[in-house]
Amino acid sequence: MWWSVLVVEDDTLTRSLLVSVLKTHGITIAAESANVADALRDLGSQRIDAALLDLDLGPGPSGLDLAVELRHRDPEVGLVLLTSYDDPRLKDATTTIPRGMIHLTKKDGTDSTAVLSALHSAIIAPLASTSMPTGITLTETQIEVLAGIARGDSTAQIAEARGVSAKAVEQVVTRLCDILEIPRDASANQRVHLARRYHEMTGQLP
Repeated sequence: MWWSVLVVEDDTLTRSLLVSVLKTHGITIAAESANVADALRDLGSQRIDAALLDLDLGPGPSGLDLAVELRHRDPEVGLVLLTSYDDPRLKDATTTIPRGMIHLTKKDGTDSTAVLSALHSAIIAPLASTSMPTGITLTETQIEVLAGIARGDSTAQIAEARGVSAKAVEQVVTRLCDILEIPRDASANQRVHLARRYHEMTGQLP
């Protein structure tokens, strides 16, 4: 495989393992970095076939932010995002996900075959419209409301932050309960259930 790949992962051990796997399969590592600033500096003006990016890179820009920048630089670069989130938008619903970006959960990232397959798909069809995971699909609005509930914000606080009415937020909550199969009986605390589902989907159960 004569691919040139950028690897960005803030965990040193995980980054080393990913780089080792890729090198074993003949892939050239254009740069291996721990954060967005280092990645852009280390990469310089090199052209790459694909980037393997961890979503959560600690304080500062995320892997999703870097994906957007790399796609701006090269419209046909392959993008693979590695994260513990079921949906990258759960990290930041305000950042647009580049078309064709492939998403791998951390558990998939431990499987070298899955990583190589994802890179292959991203490289041969970087702008494919079906590379994001299927299953439970939430809109940006639903994700923002769900995140607010998980933070403990009231309906009024969420409504004010989004510039909408409390009734509009309540309608979103009702729809979230349907999508996430949250029980509606009077004894069930919907907010507790919704917050728990958010933490489950982000891999951050309290």
